[in-house]
Amino acid sequence: MLKISLRVQGRAIAVLFAASLSAQTPSWTLPASGYVYDSISRTIRPVVGFLGSSYAGPPVQAGLAWASVAPGGHAALIVQQDRLWWLQDLSSSNLPPVGIDGVDSTALDCRWSADASTSTVLSSGSATLTWLSGSQVTNRLDLSTVQAGVWTMLAADSKANSVLLASNADGVWTLWLLSPNGQPSNLGTAQHPVSAAFAQRSSAVYIAEADVPRVSRIQWADGSPARSVLGTDDGIQSLAGLALSGDDQTLFAADPLAKVMRTYDLSSGTPAPVLPLTENPGALLPAGSSQFLVNSRERPDAPLLLLDVSGAPKVWFVPMGEGQ
Repeated sequence: MLKISLRVQGRAIAVLFAASLSAQTPSWTLPASGYVYDSISRTIRPVVGFLGSSYAGPPVQAGLAWASVAPGGHAALIVQQDRLWWLQDLSSSNLPPVGIDGVDSTALDCRWSADASTSTVLSSGSATLTWLSGSQVTNRLDLSTVQAGVWTMLAADSKANSVLLASNADGVWTLWLLSPNGQPSNLGTAQHPVSAAFAQRSSAVYIAEADVPRVSRIQWADGSPARSVLGTDDGIQSLAGLALSGDDQTLFAADPLAKVMRTYDLSSGTPAPVLPLTENPGALLPAGSSQFLVNSRERPDAPLLLLDVSGAPKVWFVPMGEGQ
């Protein structure tokens, strides 16, 4: 009877906490075109209006220790009160958050599938990689069984199935390709990898190496070694993030030292026009179809920048409001 009582009480607490998360929502009625995590205010906020004339609205979730919003901007993973929660639809207050058990919620990083149905979460504190389908844990890997060291997530494929990670052991960076049902694949060493991008139409993956700086390409399916494709001779001063166009023909490289977005035509090997930035760029995380989040806010008055590659590449400015 005691076990049953505790189980029922635990469920009641979880339901009450989920309800309290939903109750924090100030507004659900804004015509949002997507949602973004604001690391300054630790809130999730809607992007209201159309790109080019949009702004961030009032928070729909607040008091977050961490969050990752899925491409398309409606589902999210959040950490609150030391627990990981899944939000199926940020635009609906009728769908309460669902708690996810057994996932270390410290020092998280996440990559989503293109359709936002699945995700892969790295818990750096415990060196654990977890694959999720919605709120359900589908697989888990203890990375210490692969290699001892500090782990960094670089990229995932469009299904969030194959994941590229980097381990740092005694100052040596090693690239690893991991999937739920396959053996870990050692892709060789790199010079401080900070970001990567999987090609959609081939087995290539592009890696940004900060210490060189350079962009390398690995044909991971056939075990080919890394080959440098872009470097300082191509104008690169530093690297923080990479992204690819949907046809794999254009590579976008975030250069924080020059504060620009560099673009390269991979078919011809020639640089395309440089896009100036007002903020320091980061890893270029997918934010929707043909869109990438350029930066994490570093000041209360800083905007968010979105890279749009659906046509001629452009960077959109999303005001966030000072002190919000």
